[in-house]
Amino acid sequence: HAALVARGFGKPCVAGCEGIHVNEGAHQFSADGRQIKEGDFISINGTAGEVLYITGIDGNRLTINRRKD
Repeated sequence: HAALVARGFGKPCVAGCEGIHVNEGAHQFSADGRQIKEGDFISINGTAGEVLYITGIDGNRLTINRRKD
């Protein structure tokens, strides 16, 4: 139901994320062996099912790692 409501608002919905492990004390989460810390940049493409991890910002260019799960 959450995904349908989010889609109606044009927003991605992340649901059923058994593969994500959250460490609230350390302000980070991990998925597939990758640590994402507070302050790291990610972008979620809910339509394509991609999580884009931004590894660097150079002016207006972004360097990203594409992960399609």
